[in-house]
Amino acid sequence: MSKLRDLEQVNVAVSALDDMTQQNAALVEQLAATSGNMSEEAKTQADFVGKFKISAITTELGNSKGSQKASFELEEAKNRHRAWTVDLERFLVGEKVEFDENSVRRDDACLLGKWIYSEGKKYEHLAEMQKLITVHAEMHQTVGRVIDAKALGDMQLASQQKDKVGHYSRQIIELIDELKRHLFHDGQAEAKSTASLPTHQHEISEPSQPKGQHDEWEDF
Repeated sequence: MSKLRDLEQVNVAVSALDDMTQQNAALVEQLAATSGNMSEEAKTQADFVGKFKISAITTELGNSKGSQKASFELEEAKNRHRAWTVDLERFLVGEKVEFDENSVRRDDACLLGKWIYSEGKKYEHLAEMQKLITVHAEMHQTVGRVIDAKALGDMQLASQQKDKVGHYSRQIIELIDELKRHLFHDGQAEAKSTASLPTHQHEISEPSQPKGQHDEWEDF
């Protein structure tokens, strides 16, 4: 009878151990599944962060290339507007100069004008850009006055207007340099793209009376 009771106790113990073994096996499977889910989630997060970093780097590189292109275009515009004084000097002495007498009166036909009214429109809120637009338009109108004065045979007026073109040309070059410093060094143009336009008006600096026929060449 005692042996039978001992055998029953052994069977109960074995059954309990078996239950514990099954529970442990289930717990191991659960932990393994949880670990797998955590690994997958960590991988997903890592992929997301990686894509975010790549996107940020791509955007930065794109902005850098855009800035370099704009900088190159503005430098080329400076060179072309610096040449206007020489071109008009040659024009007035009767040399052949390659320009269209109608389009040179327009401020949207040259390289700088095309940039101002396309890519440059995003910078319209900047004070430097507003003044550049005004001075640039006045310069091309003055080029037209030089052509008209020569056609009328008034060489004195044509020379005076040519000197004004030289003055406006130097202003344009200075304004382009100011604009480039603002855009490509301060890095504030994009951040202020939604800023309101200033209420004050910019005045064009009128050229002083010509000092002599070749005084303007000192700046070139």
